[in-house]
Amino acid sequence: MASRPEPATGTANRRRIKLWLACLGLLAICAGSAVAAHYWSRWQHPANRFAVARQALKSGDLARVRKEIARLEDVPAYAPHRHYLQGALLLQQGEPADALRELEQALGNPALEIETLVLSGQALYQSGERLKAHTLWQRAVSLNPSCIDAYRWLGVYYYDSGAMELAVRYLSSVSKLDPKDSRSLRLMGLIYKDYEQYRPAVDCYRESLRRDGQPPDRASILLELAACEIALPDCQAALATLAQCADSPEKSGLQARAYYELGEQSQAEHFLAEALKLSPRDFAALLLRGKMRLGDRDAQGAIEALKQAAEINPQDDSVHLHLAQAYQWLGDAAQAAQHEQRSVALRALWSKVYDLHTKANQEPANADARYQLGMALRELGRDEMAEVWFRAALSIDPSHAEAIRALQPDK
Repeated sequence: MASRPEPATGTANRRRIKLWLACLGLLAICAGSAVAAHYWSRWQHPANRFAVARQALKSGDLARVRKEIARLEDVPAYAPHRHYLQGALLLQQGEPADALRELEQALGNPALEIETLVLSGQALYQSGERLKAHTLWQRAVSLNPSCIDAYRWLGVYYYDSGAMELAVRYLSSVSKLDPKDSRSLRLMGLIYKDYEQYRPAVDCYRESLRRDGQPPDRASILLELAACEIALPDCQAALATLAQCADSPEKSGLQARAYYELGEQSQAEHFLAEALKLSPRDFAALLLRGKMRLGDRDAQGAIEALKQAAEINPQDDSVHLHLAQAYQWLGDAAQAAQHEQRSVALRALWSKVYDLHTKANQEPANADARYQLGMALRELGRDEMAEVWFRAALSIDPSHAEAIRALQPDK
């Protein structure tokens, strides 16, 4: 049986529907292309390219930075931005002089002024022009009192100059402005520790670890924190801190000190033996052994340990003080007097170091005080610390002749 033919009107309707759907599809394609073109145009806008480059700088993607610099090459209005990026790139590559030349061409742009001042200061600092760097960072802070990077660099500047109170002031500003920052607190903890201000040191170390529980130098921070806790003394807290550390001579030595302060002799002896087994010439462990032998009235045992400690660090006054006591118990008056005199002389020299520390702290621009401090530390056998202070003197006065001579290899 033949099929019945469809009405002509039905065929026409279907054709119209197909044509209508095809037109809708074409419109959708056109609309999608317009949207894509709009977003592509926005993505390619110089402001977005600059933002991408800045993010790449932060992440260390230098290849991407170079690519974005090239894309800004033909945009005259973004020439300062390009110079800024090029300067930042050169700075990361360890070329501060070339970086400075690029950054100088970005300084006229108000939107980049503060960041350019900070980076220019960094370039000057790395080139040895520290006073000029300081001036630029201060200018950045005056323009923006919340400029974290300028505060951070000012903290570093004063730390390197030995003006620790000012260093703490600026580092504290960093930690307040950036609730996630942990590095400034870690450095403040170290400063307080060096100045034997153990309570604020402990507070800084703990807050640093609270903000970043897994910093690269976590092991060092924990050991420094434990040493401060023992000095307070808060030895139970120190033992809890040390429980988080991997085994090491430093850990065992601090555990021995903590138990010694708590009066737990057997535990102190156990960890002291462990420390000396791992590091037989550990000065702090040998000094503690000498003190413990004196506590046991074992003068000969004390002398044996203390003499080894004195060989390692002959400029430590406490070693000679304890040796004087041990020799006195043995009835050797001549040796006792000799070590007592040496202890007194060293205490006087350390007192001079403390006074010069205070002077350097109170006088941020006093290069000579830093040079004298370096010389006193050199006399005490602290050559590495002495070099730090000679360089601090030169950071203030690059032509300080005595500091220059002191840093020469044959001196």
